Order: sequence, then C-alpha cells, then structure tokens
Amino acid sequence: MVTAALVTFNREREIRKVEAHLRASGLFADVIVWRNKPSDNRMVYGRYLAAAQARTELIYTQDDDCLVDNLEELVDAFDGKHLVSALKPNVADVYKKKFGRAQVTLVGWGAVFRRDWLSVFDRYIEHYGVDDLLLREADRIFTLLLNRPHHSLPAKIREFPSAVSERALSQQRNHWSYFYAAVERAAAIKASARSVPS
Repeated sequence: MVTAALVTFNREREIRKVEAHLRASGLFADVIVWRNKPSDNRMVYGRYLAAAQARTELIYTQDDDCLVDNLEELVDAFDGKHLVSALKPNVADVYKKKFGRAQVTLVGWGAVFRRDWLSVFDRYIEHYGVDDLLLREADRIFTLLLNRPHHSLPAKIREFPSAVSERALSQQRNHWSYFYAAVERAAAIKASARSVPS
C-alpha cells in the first residue's frame, strides 16, 4: 500500500487535477495534501509533513505543477532500499555528483520512499531548527541526508503552465544559491556522523 503525499500553495486548480489523476490510477491507499497558507507557509517541507501523516510505510510524492504518467513504473521500481525519483535528461547530470555514498535528487516529478526515512530530518533540526532553508530546500536536505545512492528513472510528465511561472521556486533568481547552501549544510551534517536509517 502506498500513500501519496503532496504539498501546494495557491494552486488549487492544479492540485485538484493532480489528486484526481493519482486517485484514478488506483495505486494509492490515500492522497494527503498539505495546503500551505500565507499565515503558515511550510513551503516544500510541507510535503514531508504530509508524508508523516500517512498510515502506510511507502510514500509517493510529486509537485503540484504537473501530472506524472509513469506512476506505476515508479512505484514498481522501489526496492525498499533506494529512493526512486524521476529526472528529465537535461538535469540528470546535475544530480550524478556523489557525496561519499550520498546523492541529491529531485522528487517533484515523482518519487517513492519509506516513511521512516523522514527521521533524517531530526539531524538537521538538531543543528538548525526548522529554519527558512529547510522549509524551501527540504528535498535537497532529505535526499542527501539519506546517505545512499538513489534510483532514477526518466521523467514522464505533463507540466501545467505554473511550472515555469515566475512564482515557481525553480524560476526564481536565487534558486541555485539556496540549492547549494542546502547541499553544503546537509553534506556537513552527513559528514559528522552516519545519518541513514536502516
């Protein structure tokens, strides 16, 4: 059994389409949506707050700006040991770099992982609390602190126009500075002790 854990902010029309698409697949026991609000915006970290509410051990996630067409392929590829993620060819090279055993990867085009792996966030929070970098760059921090290679498959998605709007985090001018700050911080935490739950 798999739970889909999603996060959204000001994309109600898109998230309803994503939720309907996931439910229609018949693959998910539940779909949990964390809806960020201006008064309480957990940003990207909201996807992991949604995942923490799941009753199943297996979690699927994606962003709210696309429909993923290889859902079954992603779920079936999960071996219980390696996070499965979907990547477009044009970004695959960025995510080949390893930090020891660890890798950073994207989860927004579809990813599968175990709910108990969320415990890696405890290491970050011990050092920095739930700060702005964690809220924005939770995907980078999570995937690197897992301290393992990931299994990547080609992304098969249909993006909504909002995926490339100026409001999208990936389109903002400071996107890569936040990215590298999160990677540097997570790599330092990882280096201080073994951080992967078995």
